[in-house]
Amino acid sequence: MPSRRTLAIALAIGCLAAALSGCAADPGPSVGTSTDASVSTDQAAAAAPQSPSERCGDTGIDSTAMWLPVGDARFDVGVAGEGTTTAIFAHQRNQDECGFWPYASTLAEQGVQVVLVNSCGYGETECPRDANHVVDAGADAILAAADWAREQGAERVVVVGASMGGTAAIVAGGRDGGTGLLDGVVDLSGPIAFRGYDSMGDAPDLTAPLLLAVAPGDTSVDVGELQQLADATASDDITIVADGVGHGWAMLTTGTAFNDFADRVAAFVTG
Repeated sequence: MPSRRTLAIALAIGCLAAALSGCAADPGPSVGTSTDASVSTDQAAAAAPQSPSERCGDTGIDSTAMWLPVGDARFDVGVAGEGTTTAIFAHQRNQDECGFWPYASTLAEQGVQVVLVNSCGYGETECPRDANHVVDAGADAILAAADWAREQGAERVVVVGASMGGTAAIVAGGRDGGTGLLDGVVDLSGPIAFRGYDSMGDAPDLTAPLLLAVAPGDTSVDVGELQQLADATASDDITIVADGVGHGWAMLTTGTAFNDFADRVAAFVTG
């Protein structure tokens, strides 16, 4: 029988194939319950969004899903694993939470609670027609997920964003400022500006440790831009990695396996 890690790697390949087919890089809520006491358990379960295990495939890790209300929107959020460290994943443009699910599963297997946020327009997330920009709303959802994790007992919370999600992660870090909801921010080749939203406006208030990564030849962002972003922040703990291949979460794999950089991200998450 293949190991959980092998299953996760197989899913990663499938997700990458899907990503390459026509997409360019470019009180807290309860899980499966309702606040209305008149709603039956069966009705509440039916109303809950699909878990990552159901939507993205079985990696050997159990998962659940919940609605995370943020203003007039409610975000479809997957949850897996248990532990005092929480990793929040913000996906890239060409796929929903499923793109991060194989890697998130490996962290859950190592004792990290993982929270996967589906942005406006993805998964079953419901945002009003006049919702703020996808990065703007996504950053607020990241902070709401961090707040939820803290309420559940998390002692360390780190956000990992890829591409569009990386931009949202930087914005969330800036909005968090010195509040301390986020203990770290990982940005995997997030553009400095995405669809007109410029993260440089939020960067000066970002104080959390940063791990910024981009592969040479990436057309969405380059190491010089990441250096400018780093210089604009108030963080005194910044690592910039300009190595590897691929864009966003593709940087975490080499061939059919998660690579050394994936291990480095895991080490950053766990501190």
